Amino acid sequence: MLDKKLNELWTKVLEQTIIATNSSGIFKNFNKFTTLTKLEDNIAYITSYNSLCLAIYNNDPNIKVHLENAFYEILQENITVIMESIKNIKIENAYIPTIKSELNKNLTFDQFVIGKNNEMPYNILLHASNNLGEHTPIFLYGDPGVGKTHLLSSVGNELLRNHPNSKVLYLSATSFSNRVSDANNNKTIAELKQFFFDLDLLLIDDIQTFKSTHELAQNIFFEIFNELIANRKQIIITSDTTQDKLKNILHGRLTSRFKSGITLIVKSPEVETAKKIVIKKISNNKNNPIFNEEAIDYIANNFNNDIRGLEGAINTILLYAIYNPEKTNSISLDIVLSALNQEEETITIETLSPEAIKKFIASKYHITIKQLESKTRTKNILYPRHIAIYLTRVLLNLSYENIADIYNKKDHTTIVNSIKRIEQDIIKDIKFKNLIEQFKTELNNVQ
Repeated sequence: MLDKKLNELWTKVLEQTIIATNSSGIFKNFNKFTTLTKLEDNIAYITSYNSLCLAIYNNDPNIKVHLENAFYEILQENITVIMESIKNIKIENAYIPTIKSELNKNLTFDQFVIGKNNEMPYNILLHASNNLGEHTPIFLYGDPGVGKTHLLSSVGNELLRNHPNSKVLYLSATSFSNRVSDANNNKTIAELKQFFFDLDLLLIDDIQTFKSTHELAQNIFFEIFNELIANRKQIIITSDTTQDKLKNILHGRLTSRFKSGITLIVKSPEVETAKKIVIKKISNNKNNPIFNEEAIDYIANNFNNDIRGLEGAINTILLYAIYNPEKTNSISLDIVLSALNQEEETITIETLSPEAIKKFIASKYHITIKQLESKTRTKNILYPRHIAIYLTRVLLNLSYENIADIYNKKDHTTIVNSIKRIEQDIIKDIKFKNLIEQFKTELNNVQ
């Protein structure tokens, strides 16, 4: 008999048993954790990976009678029921109950952008996905939006890609608490624990969302944690804070367990990694949009502290491009600023200094101080840098060497060239001369 027909028959048998006994609790659990694997020679072979179901069956002879009566009602044949653990029974094509992983299939190692901020966590977690239990538990922490969930999910997706029958579960600490609460209300805590005990890989996201009031959930998690670790199963946990700070939320015995494994830190991406992320996100878009280098630089420099914020900015820009096609043959810095509704910022400067001048010019040209100080030579960054250097020289009368130090230059030759460039353009362009005079006036007003 085909697996599908066996599953349908077993469902009918359990439904018939519920009707006959007027008792749904036990047999609903059987429906979740048992399978009719084989029907041959008037013997129904029932398998289960759940120790509680097996214990109930073995300790209550009436259950076997009820099931055999139900088989007779449906098939009009005398059937003998045998229930055994799936770990011991040897039956061809035995059905192994699957666990819905709850993973986002798009969050894979292939889609993850590696940088200095995350290279070590990436390498260790990739290794862990192919060597379960070698390093367990793994505690992964960092600020919100730096890619922890992506890394966490990548481990599960990689394991399932290489070993499809692995039992993997991803869920947040809040979701875990909700499952415990439901199990407690339904009096199925034992089944819940057995479900988790059978996992090969448990991925817990945002452990800091556990509340101190979740006493039962923390106790159950402690039991599950210990059971999985004892059996060399893999546990990976993410948090927005360190284990020490978690002591205000979790039981101390939990945080001390976390320290028994490997602790990994994911930091905010530096600008170059943020640029790679921007390019990756753009290339994954089905419309294949064209962003010029200035636009990419702006997004990377202004959203590199938070990858979620960076993704949100890109999505906003792409949506703007869809609804304004006449403006967006290619996406320039002006389009990015329009899409993100960036307006010129009013800068308050109390004391004139090199940093104040940087801040002033960065605001005027919609770039960041980091960009002014960087080695980037795109026009939208290079020319404001020339202006800032020029104003630093004429307003503060600093030496070329001092200004070179301020702008992280190896020698003062670059500083001299920047100043000469601005002086030449002042002579050539009256509008530009007036703009520089305006900048001087605004900056002199703070002295």
